[in-house]
Order: sequence, then structure tokens, then C-alpha cells
Amino acid sequence: MIRLVTFDAAGTLIEQRLDPGALAARIVREHGGDVSEECGSRTYYDIQERFREERELAEHLQDRQRIRAVWMAMVEAWTQEVGARGMPAAELLDEFLRRSFSGEGHAFALYEDVLPTLDELDSMGVATGVISNWDHTLHLTLKRLGVSERFAFAIASLEFGAEKPDPRIFRHALERAGVEPNEALHVGDSVEDDYRGALDSGLRAVLLDRTAGEPPEDGIRSLLDLPRLIKAWG
Repeated sequence: MIRLVTFDAAGTLIEQRLDPGALAARIVREHGGDVSEECGSRTYYDIQERFREERELAEHLQDRQRIRAVWMAMVEAWTQEVGARGMPAAELLDEFLRRSFSGEGHAFALYEDVLPTLDELDSMGVATGVISNWDHTLHLTLKRLGVSERFAFAIASLEFGAEKPDPRIFRHALERAGVEPNEALHVGDSVEDDYRGALDSGLRAVLLDRTAGEPPEDGIRSLLDLPRLIKAWG
């Protein structure tokens, strides 16, 4: 019997409508700069990978001052590499964060099938949680989208210190919920991180593919299909 369903965040619960580098480029242009969204996006992802170890350490320590310092270093590197001038890095970072998490930037949105699915799982007495390869802003994103209280817990990989498909992050979720692996189901859109990661950790798994013409094997096209699948398993 399934007592816990955990969800991936981006691509499963949350649609990312605007990538960070493109948003930063837009802000710079509004302040008189000349940076294309394509250039801003490409440079952002290069820098994100370059600062990966520093971000992971700061997040795992949950040191907000250190996290801010890493982000500042990333913004400074980004502005140099894209040739953005005339806007201080601290001002750009603050404006970027404000727009990303205020809703004004429309950077994130819930998929339409999320709330009805959570309602149905609640009615079935199934607990829910989030396991995401994300940083500490996962919690703020869920709060801004109005669903943070709908989940028993949300685990951000950079805070935890291991990311999917590492079994440790799945086991931590089981411990948080107090359930056995065979009582838990994980749902996500990544074959490697979500589907195989959960199965290798002893959980049941369902692959979500919103773009498939037909439902994938051992998978679904919409979260609305999930409660019916769980009921069929008994």
C-alpha cells in the first residue's frame, strides 16, 4: 500500500517559464545595457557549472551569508563575460531575486494538474513530499506558488548534500515520512534521476512524460493519472 508519494519539482510540479540568464539579460537591457537573452542564458549556465562546488558547500552548510557571496561572485562573473556595464552586480542580483520570486517575472508556475492531484491524494490519505535537485530557494518557490503547506517536507539536494539519483536523498525522505521503501512512490520526469534513482533506492517509481504521444512504459502523461494508478495497485 502506498502511504507516501514524493515528487520532483522542475518539470513535474513546477514549470520554469524563463531561464535565469535570460531574465538577467532582460533586466540589464532595461537599465540601458545590450545583452541578448541567448547570450545571457548560455553564459549563466556555463558560470553555474563553474561555481557548482562552491554553491554546494554553501548550501549544505546552510550559510546564507556564504550563499549570497557565491551568488555575488557568479553575478560579477556573468556581467563581465556578457559585457554588461552600468549596473552594479549587487543591484542586478537583488532585482533578479525580486522578480524571480515575487511572481512578477513569471519565472515559475504550477502545472495545471498539480493541485487537483494533491487534492485527490489528500482524500486518499496519502502523504506527499518533494525531492528536488535544487538549492534552498526551492522552499521560497513552493511558498510563492502557494503549495509549501501541501507537502509534509521538501528536500533540496544542495542543502541536503546529495542529489538524485543518489540513494541517500531518497532514504532521507523515507526517514522524514516514517515509511518503508515499498510504501513509497516517487514521480518525476527524469529517467536517470527520478525513475531509476527511486527504483534503485527501493521505492516504486513512475516516469512523467508530458510530451509523449502515448504514456511511457511504467509512466504517465499527466499527474491526473497518478491517483488512479495508485488505486489500481491496491
